[in-house]
Amino acid sequence: TYVVAEGLKIVTTHGHYVETDEAKDKMARALKADIFISGHVHINVLEKRGNTVFLNPGSPSLSKREDKRATVAILEDKTIKIVDIDTDEVIMALTL
Repeated sequence: TYVVAEGLKIVTTHGHYVETDEAKDKMARALKADIFISGHVHINVLEKRGNTVFLNPGSPSLSKREDKRATVAILEDKTIKIVDIDTDEVIMALTL
């Protein structure tokens, strides 16, 4: 899926067709994505590579983190936060 929200070009994919960082980078460049969101592996990622922020919010129910924390991502005021849903603790944050 490709959407533009609040001026940000956002690509979303489950992740099982675009699995490698190289494939994600290529797709993000081709689509000029500001944010590239994927899932599939249920492990958090929040990093900027080139002009794109790559995000995997983890999982609220089937976490594959070592500590099994249930997580979601929140985009608010140009900041992305990955949050533990049980404690409201911000685990990772990145400002665009």
